[in-house]
Amino acid sequence: RVMTVTVECARGLMGDSAADSLDPYCIVRIGGQEFKTNVVTDAGVSPTWNWSTTLVYNGEPEIEFTVMEYDQFSKHSTPG
Repeated sequence: RVMTVTVECARGLMGDSAADSLDPYCIVRIGGQEFKTNVVTDAGVSPTWNWSTTLVYNGEPEIEFTVMEYDQFSKHSTPG
């Protein structure tokens, strides 16, 4: 079976500052599959992705969403 997953937005993320605005993206994991949204540059604490993907659904009991902070010069991390 296939399933469409949509990542619309996030609200109230931590870690934004006047000197460095957040550049977040979202990772979607289900079973052994992993998908990533685009990075929203200088999005701040409330990014909007409006991103969708179609994936194979094999009855997995859960789906995981993780918001990450893109950093060009160091390891990506969770905001905050």
